[in-house]
Amino acid sequence: MQLDGEKLKQLQDALLSAFPDQGELEQLVRFKLNESLNTIAVANGANYSYVIFKLITWAESEGKLRELISAGCSEKPGNSQLMLFCEQLRQQQATTKQSYRLMNPCTFDLGELIRSCLNILEDKQGLVGLAVPYNQDPFLIYFCERLKERIGKSHTDNKQPLTLDNYRTSVDTAVTTMKRYKKLLQKGDVICPIRVAVSDPNSSHEFWKKISAEFQDPQNSFEHRFIIIMVSSEYKFFPQGVTQLTPPQFTKADAHEWILEVTDNLGWREEDRNKWKRYMIDECLESECLNIRSVYEHLDHAIKLLQQNHTAEAFLQELEI
Repeated sequence: MQLDGEKLKQLQDALLSAFPDQGELEQLVRFKLNESLNTIAVANGANYSYVIFKLITWAESEGKLRELISAGCSEKPGNSQLMLFCEQLRQQQATTKQSYRLMNPCTFDLGELIRSCLNILEDKQGLVGLAVPYNQDPFLIYFCERLKERIGKSHTDNKQPLTLDNYRTSVDTAVTTMKRYKKLLQKGDVICPIRVAVSDPNSSHEFWKKISAEFQDPQNSFEHRFIIIMVSSEYKFFPQGVTQLTPPQFTKADAHEWILEVTDNLGWREEDRNKWKRYMIDECLESECLNIRSVYEHLDHAIKLLQQNHTAEAFLQELEI
């Protein structure tokens, strides 16, 4: 939270009205912020108004302004001037929370791929196999997370990825694991991501044959879907019986739309938004598309910076623009 001159003066007046006695403020700072007011602001016989001014500017510089305001409101809930700042703080926190949801890497594009999946899954029950010829991390995790969100059911289990090869997970081990997951179908859908290793491409065919047999018992009826998502480097590594999907492409337009939505929610200026967009595109562009791994790395870095409540200017400086 950043204050311009007018807001700083308003907060100074609010703290003066809420804590007319300096001793009370000293206790608040010590008990709630674990700091000494004398160390922060009391020097050279400064008057009380200036002490509060120094306290506010210190809290700004140390990233403790939210903590100071919240502590003051908690201690003096009947002070209307201070409660006005608390309400502004709550509104800003709600906006920031929404921005973090938008900035989850799983929300970046993938729209066309997700729509294809939803079309295939509609009216399906039991075992469903999907395959995407793209195996770079962390795409698989974010793809499954986004699919779970868009399925929209109250209960969907999203399992951790397995790598199908003789060194990490054999076919029999993978099938045994999937059989354990079948009981989860009583509550809702299950999403099981599988990486198919290039070093053992035949494993996917054997795995699919065995897991399909587990769902062919006529006595079994399933209300929900057991969704296996396979990824590998090429279509040829996928077995017959799974639906092959087109791999995703991230474009400059995707970067524009995503950054526009996030920065609109944060109330950024157009100039700052465009600086961020240019930086992201320059960092991630590969030929005419954005490199998917680079995009996810950029998003991960960006959300960590915004979680520090940086201003747009400070955020851009941290990105080394």
